[in-house]
Amino acid sequence: DEVCAAVFSLDVDHVLTASDDCTAKLWSIESGECLQTFRGHEGIVFSAVFSPLEEGEVLTASGDCTARIWSSRSGNNLRTFRGHGDSVSSAAFAPHGKTVVTASKDGSAKLWSAECGQCLQTLQHDDASIYSAVFSPDGLSVLTACADRSAKLWNAKFGSEPLSFEGHGQRVLSATFSPDGGSVVTASLDGTA
Repeated sequence: DEVCAAVFSLDVDHVLTASDDCTAKLWSIESGECLQTFRGHEGIVFSAVFSPLEEGEVLTASGDCTARIWSSRSGNNLRTFRGHGDSVSSAAFAPHGKTVVTASKDGSAKLWSAECGQCLQTLQHDDASIYSAVFSPDGLSVLTACADRSAKLWNAKFGSEPLSFEGHGQRVLSATFSPDGGSVVTASLDGTA
């Protein structure tokens, strides 16, 4: 099975992996042992991340058109985010942990309440697949990476007309903020960042 993503926990004691076998797994760094397997997705799990609140929750994004929050202690699915019309390629928490953003091949990114699962905002991207979406360090903006060879910066509260970063010759697969939120970097299939 292919591992699609891997991230460290905030305390650097654990690693969370996402896999094409429709699962995510929590691993002990010290022992290398799998501590928990998160089962329930019906498609590839493209991304898996820890909650910034350190409350033992993880977030996954899947080819089954959903994202889910899981308990890292029990492995139980706590919340399922439904509403995308195609694969959910990434999911991320806002820095405060109360909002989730999902990116989908349906051409939208959606902001959700992490607490109740309600869709708060849809950021529509002109029919181009969105490969990733992340919050800025202050949680006020969302950055999306898109198949139309651009990245877009959105106001997370209002979803207003985005600022577009263009210039790549092929799809932009990922985009992220600098730690201070003042700059962005993109990565593209054209071989440039």
